[in-house]
Amino acid sequence: MVVALAVSVSAHDGKTDHEQTGLELTELGLTELGAPKTNLEIFDKSISGELEKFYFLPEINRNYQFVFYVTVNNISDAKLKGAKEYVTGLIKKTAGRNNLSFSIAKDTGSFRSDSSFYRVNLVINNMRTSYPGFIKNKFLGEKIVQRNIFADINVSIYSSDGKVQINDGIHVDIKDKVDYEDIEQLGSDEYAFTKAPPPAVNSIEAVIFPVAIVLISAAATILFFTIRTK
Repeated sequence: MVVALAVSVSAHDGKTDHEQTGLELTELGLTELGAPKTNLEIFDKSISGELEKFYFLPEINRNYQFVFYVTVNNISDAKLKGAKEYVTGLIKKTAGRNNLSFSIAKDTGSFRSDSSFYRVNLVINNMRTSYPGFIKNKFLGEKIVQRNIFADINVSIYSSDGKVQINDGIHVDIKDKVDYEDIEQLGSDEYAFTKAPPPAVNSIEAVIFPVAIVLISAAATILFFTIRTK
């Protein structure tokens, strides 16, 4: 079960004049009903929504070609492994469904062109998931954990003559709460930024709970065979 605490998703950092906006909880699927959204699903929805806002800014001519160049600020950060490919995939999906003429640059040499186009630089500073602590922690009972999903991506858009059109960013800071037992299923093995260790449970409880499960299972098995032999 997921219950949203707070959501802040904005493509505004004070550098441009376009209005700061946020995604509604229902858009992200952070509701009290049904299974919780996975961490990757939340990254997909929030980053895609912020990307699309740049395509429709009044100073952008959508008839121009968009040449995207994605880099990672700290390539040694193990948590960001695969982040470049992931964001590139989101660009392809959002640009395609919005009928943009676009390409993905492999290096800065790809920007040479005699036609009018936009060079869109995206620098991934940070993408991460964390579970900072318990919101509810009953001994041998219900355990609810806070989930934080965060992304910080610089976005700069230049015209073909090198003039800066947009200097802004994608900033995702989502906080909600999830069941402790769901945490293992919420991350994706493909992307490290979707995974994080859960908060530690009480050491006594960590020993008692598995033992209790084994004893209950053993008792149920013995009872089953006892009934069958009668």
